[in-house]
Amino acid sequence: MFSAIGRIPVLLAVFFAGLSGVQAEDSMTCRDNQAFLCTSKAGCGEVRALYARARRGDFEAMTAFGLRLVMGDGVVPDDGAAMHWFEKAAAGGDTTAQVALGAFLMRPGEPAKRREKGLSWLERAALSGNTLALTHLARYEACEETTCGLTGQRVSRWQEQARRQAMQDSVTRMEAVVAPYRKKWLGQPGEKDPVQAVQDVLRAAEEGDRQAQTLASVWYVSGAMAKAGLALDRPAGMAFLKQAAQAGDRRAVTVFAMTVLADTNEDDTECQEEAAMAGRWLEAEAEKGDGECMALYGMLLFRGIGEKADPDAGVVWLEKAARRQVPDAMLFLGRLRMMAGEEGVQEGRDEAAAWFAKVATVPSRPDLFAWLAWDYGSGEAPVAGEPEVMTKVRRGAEKGDGRAMSYLAIMYDSGVFSGRRFPCAALTWYRRSAELGEKEMYLPLAMTCAETGDAACARKWLDAAFAEGGKALGYGMVAHAFGLSGDVCTDVPEEEMAEMASERMDAVAKRIRWLHAEGMRGNAAAAAVLARLYGAGIGVRQDGKEALKWERLSERAKARRRTVSGKAAGPAKRTRRAAGENGEVS
Repeated sequence: MFSAIGRIPVLLAVFFAGLSGVQAEDSMTCRDNQAFLCTSKAGCGEVRALYARARRGDFEAMTAFGLRLVMGDGVVPDDGAAMHWFEKAAAGGDTTAQVALGAFLMRPGEPAKRREKGLSWLERAALSGNTLALTHLARYEACEETTCGLTGQRVSRWQEQARRQAMQDSVTRMEAVVAPYRKKWLGQPGEKDPVQAVQDVLRAAEEGDRQAQTLASVWYVSGAMAKAGLALDRPAGMAFLKQAAQAGDRRAVTVFAMTVLADTNEDDTECQEEAAMAGRWLEAEAEKGDGECMALYGMLLFRGIGEKADPDAGVVWLEKAARRQVPDAMLFLGRLRMMAGEEGVQEGRDEAAAWFAKVATVPSRPDLFAWLAWDYGSGEAPVAGEPEVMTKVRRGAEKGDGRAMSYLAIMYDSGVFSGRRFPCAALTWYRRSAELGEKEMYLPLAMTCAETGDAACARKWLDAAFAEGGKALGYGMVAHAFGLSGDVCTDVPEEEMAEMASERMDAVAKRIRWLHAEGMRGNAAAAAVLARLYGAGIGVRQDGKEALKWERLSERAKARRRTVSGKAAGPAKRTRRAAGENGEVS
């Protein structure tokens, strides 16, 4: 696991910024078994509301909350907690959760039984018509049956169902575009006779009504009104669509482009001609400011369909569309930036995470949520505010690796790599690491407990570190607990550095004030740590006299403890001796 991140101890030594970064958790009082930790106070109310809905049994909210946890969207990322909510929602029939769960369980390196279970969740989602689940199941054709668990017959079935579902999704999107026209000609459901409405639309289309032409074309292409006498006829539909688009109907242009993108065949001359027309009409509408046409035109350019092939120009148009909140453009850009992130470009990862977070807010688009569920469930998508190396460490910690837990705790405590401090998250991982026997984490754990207001926890683990001695109270652990000067291993804007330095100083001061109070009360361990701090000048001004003072206080406290222990043991020894003289002890 850690061959890829063996450089972490060196980086921590070089770049360890002590207690740098802004404390952004929703509370400095850490509670046991907290369901989540907010990354900013501003958005915490929204997260709490979503969590409340999830707890009340809302499956959609469970899935949305799980996505937030796995994305790090407004919360400290937690794959284990995300899995919990995905499992509950998936059991309730939510197909997005089923996709996420399937992707989780089928991650590379997972045991065969978990992969089989993941495959079964994907199949459940597919049976409910989830297009993305069908698409991934259909792609298993090249896999061996022993690897994928799918026979050739099952794969063929999923491929055919995926094709049909893709067609249905395309029809649904087209019908959404022409919904205003449909309402005009058909009114509310049951208001008009469909057969008569079809005849009226066709008559108006023949007379040149652009809206009627656009609506008729969708019916012809989709076969949606076959029961009303309008049979599937793609050529007739495309003819009407071209007329309406040529006359400047924006919805006709949009539907025409959607059809072209779905049907383009490089070896088909007619398809290429239609693609060229779509490009010209889309460009005109995009120049007028239509976001949907901007996105479609950008896609056309990026994929090189039609007369032009210009990926860079395509991205520019997609960015314009995304700024107008066009969901498909935002998802496309996120996935594009994700590929840059896979090449080690942190900026690309950050941009991808930002676009994905916006996609997650789009209502009534389960198809987009399914993409997020797959990308994050499979572990491929970047987590907000978390560099790739930190994500690898966190996932190792979540699988029970004690060393990874230690590294992750230090990262959350210090802000190394991410530039943000999360003491409550650090506390969780310090404690888990210490309970697994990572003795070097005793002191940092004690000081994090002190900072977050848990005096009993602080005394317990400080005493454990003092009793252990050695590395548990060595220079390295004192440095981890109280900080070193240096730069954070992240691209933190300069204007934020002063605020981060102030937060670091406040946190260090709080920990040291607690030690002072404990030392004055006769806590030998606290006095011993203060002696080391003043002796080395860590977190305080170096002062040999002050160091000697605390060292002596620690020795006196230890002596008093030995005296008290001896007095307590004395009566017990005398009782045992007397009992022996009386023959009561053999």
